[in-house]
Formats: sequence, structure tokens, C-alpha cells
Amino acid sequence: MIRTKAPNSKLDYSIDWTDWLGSGDSIATSTWDTPEGITVVEENSDASYATIWLEGGTLGESYEFNNTIISDRGRKESQSLVVVVNEDLLTPGVNSFGTYAEIATQIALGSMGTLIRQQKRSVQESILLQAWRNISLMSVSLTTTDGEDYNDIREMDPESYDKLPIAIINRLIRGQIIESDHLLGINPVEDRRRMGLLSDKAGESGHFFRTVKPLDMPIYRETARHLKGIIHYNVGVGRAG
Repeated sequence: MIRTKAPNSKLDYSIDWTDWLGSGDSIATSTWDTPEGITVVEENSDASYATIWLEGGTLGESYEFNNTIISDRGRKESQSLVVVVNEDLLTPGVNSFGTYAEIATQIALGSMGTLIRQQKRSVQESILLQAWRNISLMSVSLTTTDGEDYNDIREMDPESYDKLPIAIINRLIRGQIIESDHLLGINPVEDRRRMGLLSDKAGESGHFFRTVKPLDMPIYRETARHLKGIIHYNVGVGRAG
């Protein structure tokens, strides 16, 4: 598993042991082997997830962590986590639902993202930024793990966003991928450029946003279907899906 962080960020990283544990077993103990050069703030676990909080790190460096758990039934297993320190254009809780590495991992492992996986990174980031913006215009019903309710994604910051349940974050990431694929697949390339959705120039991806939308709803129907229960609206979705 590869994840990313910025040098000045403080973030939590979790390994999901649910599938390995199976039904009727849970994590009894969790330990981490950690490298030098990055600060471990906290380690914790629950029945299915082992989590480590990290701060600092050197730009351009990668750090490998090894998590070992022992289950209630006495089974023991280890799994590695690699954290790459870089400046990611996509910032969860600011302009995206996941880092570039998190989204790329879901695209690589899942059946969605057929079109976006064919693009170079600068194009992918531009489309993913627009997809997040589209979804962020919708009213939502989100509750953090400490009980805070949000009806507007844009009112969340990275700290509050990190407190959303992991299952909800993963659904939001998949919704961002679905929306991105529709943005790529339904409009011709020149139209996308004309509307400010894409830039072929590396480093400028985050500066091109469409300021108006020709249709009533900001997201496509398939995105809305995937995010049912998270987003809500009073009129029918106006895009063809």
C-alpha cells in the first residue's frame, strides 16, 4: 500500500484487516515497525483497522512502515505501508476526496476509471479537481466519527474530513472517479478545453475551472446514484449518464 503526505501535514493512515480477519475475529494487538526521519504521533487500532498518525518527513523521501497484528484467535500477520512525502495537488478536505495516490490506487484496483486511467497525470488531476468541485456543489448529509454534521462539503477542512468514516471516504473517492470518467467521455477534448476542464500544461491543472454550468445539476446521474444517501437534491439530475 502506497500513500502520500505533504512535509507539513499531520495525517492518519490505516490498514484495513477486515477481509483477512473474516467473520468472528478481530484485532487484539497491533504494532508498527517505523523508520527514522518521520515523526510517529500516535498508534491505535480497533476491531478491523490498524492506524498510525504521522507528521513531518523530508520532501521526496519515502518511508516504509510494517504493521503486525495478532487477532483474538491468535493468528498473526504483517502488512507494509509506504508513505511518500510530496506536494500533492489533490488535498483531501480542500479540493479532493483523496490524494492522487489514493485515487490512483482505486482506479488501478477497481473496474471504474476506464477513461481517466488512460490520461497523463496533469490531465487526471485537472479532471479530478473539476469532479470534486461538481460534487461539492451538492447538498450532503455527512457525520464525522465525533458526531459533527455537515451539509456542505466546502465547509469541511482536512481535519474534519479525516474524521469521516473510511467507508464514506472511499465512496466519495469512487464518486469522484465516476464523475471524472463522465467528464472525459461525454465531451470532446476541444470542448473540455474550451470550458476550462483541462490543461495539457503540467503544473497548471489546478487553475482551470468552468465558472458556469449549462445544466441544472452539477453532477452526472451515475455519480448521483453511487452517492445516494450522501448527497441529496430537490430536482432530478439533469445530465445524461
